[in-house]
Amino acid sequence: MATDSSLLRTSNTVITAFGVLNQFYGSIDSSYVIQRETTLNYKRNCFASLNPTTKPTVRYFGIGINGFVNTDDANSSVPYIPSPNNLDLYTPIPFRCIPVADDVSFATERDAKGYRLRVRETINGQQYYCYYLKKIEFVESSPAFSVVDGDDHEIPYVIDAASNLNPVPSVPTDTSIINATTNRVIVSMTGKLTVLGTEVTEAINIKYGNLQRAMISEIGLYTGEERLLTPAANGSDVQYTEAVYAQLASHSCWRGFDFSDSSLSLIDYRTFENGSAIML
Repeated sequence: MATDSSLLRTSNTVITAFGVLNQFYGSIDSSYVIQRETTLNYKRNCFASLNPTTKPTVRYFGIGINGFVNTDDANSSVPYIPSPNNLDLYTPIPFRCIPVADDVSFATERDAKGYRLRVRETINGQQYYCYYLKKIEFVESSPAFSVVDGDDHEIPYVIDAASNLNPVPSVPTDTSIINATTNRVIVSMTGKLTVLGTEVTEAINIKYGNLQRAMISEIGLYTGEERLLTPAANGSDVQYTEAVYAQLASHSCWRGFDFSDSSLSLIDYRTFENGSAIML
């Protein structure tokens, strides 16, 4: 059974400092300053020395189990307010924990579902490859132009290039001043974040052995770069695509979604929006 992201409506979300920084880098022609110690790769010792060859973009998401605090002895709780200084989730968990002996046969599923940040860990004396990130599925192949009014009604924005290459100025009126505060042009794309109950219960059972902790209450969006790693070139044990220079771009906390039933899944649709041109 799948559930949409309506449960996340009471979430607290912040854009992190490096999320803002990477947005800025993407809009200007400047040299990119490498800060490896701010990446998930550095934290997990996962190809931390590899630098991006292009400016990193939002590609991945991660999940965590520490997004809220109980306010009484009953069922009341409130989500934490994340800090823009955060470089990772409060208590991240991997999407998959694959026994080392089974990881080669896992390659097809890894590529199909976009699991990234492959980290070798010892858990209760057993060796696993844990995958801490998953690729965002973008619904559209290209960004959309839209006009949004003060009531959040959205219609496609179509520009007449023939006339607007030679624009004619307009004198502001009382009406245009009012419109300037309500109508805006945005550029956006929709991303689909899918969390499966089988993913959560696998990780919780292996790492904690207690499905009462299977309450996903954090989601992070991460920037990074896709890199095909080969054993000869990068010291990888197998050839696979990895997330390089992954940084937390936004952090959401809410009261949580119970994944103790492995048949459940959560689909969170995110609108990635940039710019807000006021219409006169």
